[in-house]
Amino acid sequence: MQDYLESPLPVEITEDLLHRLRLPEEYWATLTACRTLDDLMAVNLPGKWCDRIFDCIAEPNFDQVLNQPSFVTGSTDDLLRFTEGELLGFLLKLNPEQEKFVSWAINASVPTLLKGGPGTGKSTVALYRVRALVEILQANGIEKPKILFTTYTNALVAFSQQLLASLLGEDIQYVNVKTADAIIASVISQSTGKPNIASGDVLRKTIKQALIYAIDSLEPRLEICRTHRSTAR
Repeated sequence: MQDYLESPLPVEITEDLLHRLRLPEEYWATLTACRTLDDLMAVNLPGKWCDRIFDCIAEPNFDQVLNQPSFVTGSTDDLLRFTEGELLGFLLKLNPEQEKFVSWAINASVPTLLKGGPGTGKSTVALYRVRALVEILQANGIEKPKILFTTYTNALVAFSQQLLASLLGEDIQYVNVKTADAIIASVISQSTGKPNIASGDVLRKTIKQALIYAIDSLEPRLEICRTHRSTAR
């Protein structure tokens, strides 16, 4: 695991790269000095910038990229906004299999669960499902419905809000987009006061320990797989 953390980054972090990622210049000197994952994890970087740089330096799966589905946008103005950095992305164009789940069990009086593997479009279906919920609630006489859309990072909150705004227009005012953490923090604050959040240094050390533990626990399984494959041959 330590060798992995100290191996060279798959992508060199340059000022040009950071400029294209729109990271604030105050972090450039520190980031361009990073040579390993260990170096990068030690940088005290705000969450949204941290997500952006880690997404960039992660090694891409080119087969997965080539097989990505089509995107849709509303107008040429969106294309201009995208090139100017004001638009985070475009909505996925749903395939027939995904479309049927947009309105599936839409009138259910109990919780519903949609399951699928990575890349199957669950998050995008959820966005379209919000629009379907707003439409059906308004059709049933609820002019100002209240919908809570949760996700797990602040970057995804901003991304989801912008995509929902494209889908809903003015009706975006009826949707509250938050991370699950923010909701929990709000509940704690109302109940016991301000939550005691661990510092960035503590969080980084904890993440590093978790990575080491995960890799160490995985090694025996990998060794069994390698032995099994060798025996099979």
